[in-house]
Amino acid sequence: MLIALLIILIGQLTKLLVVNTMCQNESIPVINNIFHITYVHNFGAAFGLLAHRTGFFILVTVVVLLFILTFLRYLPKEQKLLRAALVLQLGGASGNLIDRVRVGYVIDFCVQQYVSKCHDLSLWLCPCLVFGKRNRQV
Repeated sequence: MLIALLIILIGQLTKLLVVNTMCQNESIPVINNIFHITYVHNFGAAFGLLAHRTGFFILVTVVVLLFILTFLRYLPKEQKLLRAALVLQLGGASGNLIDRVRVGYVIDFCVQQYVSKCHDLSLWLCPCLVFGKRNRQV
């Protein structure tokens, strides 16, 4: 759970830094044509899907967080990779939930062909860990 709290803290601190130092839609190239830091407001899900359905996303996120917390409680300690993946999901989803409740949208600030940030990276890393491990066991 400490990892989830660290993801939330780092995510919120980096978002605060971006909000206080950049204008919305401003883009700063880190590696030209490959990686830019771009500050945007995301009113939807991944890639802005289902925009302006904030109440729906808050409800779904709370349900998912409760499911993850319950599942983690009963998941054997030996399932380290799955536990790590779920903790990443917990941190990422919680960070995005904080944004939606606080400002009504998710603050995104990185672009590598699509907009992302710390919380999104942890959300996308979870399925990669889970499915990557399953494919190796087959």
